[in-house]
Amino acid sequence: MEILLNEKELKEVLHNALCNGLGWISGYGLSVKISKEDYASAKDSLKDEDFNVGSINIGICVEDVYMKHLEDGNALEFYDSEQEEYVGFTLEQAKRNLKDEYVTKHIMDMLNENDDAITADCILQTALYGEVIFG
Repeated sequence: MEILLNEKELKEVLHNALCNGLGWISGYGLSVKISKEDYASAKDSLKDEDFNVGSINIGICVEDVYMKHLEDGNALEFYDSEQEEYVGFTLEQAKRNLKDEYVTKHIMDMLNENDDAITADCILQTALYGEVIFG
């Protein structure tokens, strides 16, 4: 079964996967690589007031900045220390890669708020590589 995510769902899935999976995939030797300039540009374009829940400001987190970087048409790159190479994805690449039948269950779990770090890990790996290659 192929899953077709709309833009809002795609961004929600990727944001949640980044929030819950970055620590997990670091165990594979993968780490986000973004220049200080690109990070600052993405962060500066986010409006602090958009991160209010009622009268409480929850603040901007690193995953919000990474998503803004992607939304601006850039690739989110990771350094693979084991292969000594860079891998990454754009929103369009992630959308294509996340159509993979294997990851459908994980995406549905995330959309239904029944996810964990393993769910996020599988989604991030699929966004990066088109499949789960670790674990």
